[in-house]
Amino acid sequence: MILHLIFSPSTQSLQQAMELSMPVDRFVLLGDGVTVTHASAVAHRGYYRPIEVDQRGLAHAECWQALTAISDEQWVELTLSATQVVSWS
Repeated sequence: MILHLIFSPSTQSLQQAMELSMPVDRFVLLGDGVTVTHASAVAHRGYYRPIEVDQRGLAHAECWQALTAISDEQWVELTLSATQVVSWS
């Protein structure tokens, strides 16, 4: 499993990551990446940290319902379980 860390608010970065991903790969939206407009595109393969959403004053909108909220500890576990980690910024 490759873990894709999406730091960019650009939909283009997420789209490129999705095109290169396999079904077993996972995505974590971090930093300004939580503002990407079509986050629900990685439904059931995507994660976010609630603190990132709250810090940017974003409402926990519909798109977040398709993603899984994770803690820092879970983020570390996910990173350690990945065979490769790719950052998109």
